[in-house]
Amino acid sequence: MKQRYTFFSLILLLVISFSACDDLVNDDSSNPLVGTWSVSESSSEFGDQTYLVEITTEMLDPDFVRVYNFFGLGSWSYVTLEQVDQELIIPVQDVEGFRFLGTGNLNESMNEFQLSFSAEELSQVSKSAFQVDATFTKQ
Repeated sequence: MKQRYTFFSLILLLVISFSACDDLVNDDSSNPLVGTWSVSESSSEFGDQTYLVEITTEMLDPDFVRVYNFFGLGSWSYVTLEQVDQELIIPVQDVEGFRFLGTGNLNESMNEFQLSFSAEELSQVSKSAFQVDATFTKQ
């Protein structure tokens, strides 16, 4: 009987631990950035690209959002943006072999924003960054 109690206690602990991971992301619909956005991007390195991203807020700090599939790197990866009123800031961060840094602005109707950022491919020996300009439009 004691083994059964220990087993069920362990299972309960694991379920609570894994569900707590989801609490770090908040799909706060009051934040205008939350949702699906279409991205039109241009860079000298990769040319023009169009793709979708999903934006969620961070539960622990509502001034930050996560942009999943940023730079078209995949829906599992994200870049964190800081939102200060209409200004958006990409703090220096390494994601999927790239280093990102940049800024942007959200328009007044909050359905579009522009980002200008540098992307440095970390696997390159020369490690030169290139400039990327992107327009995000709310879907």
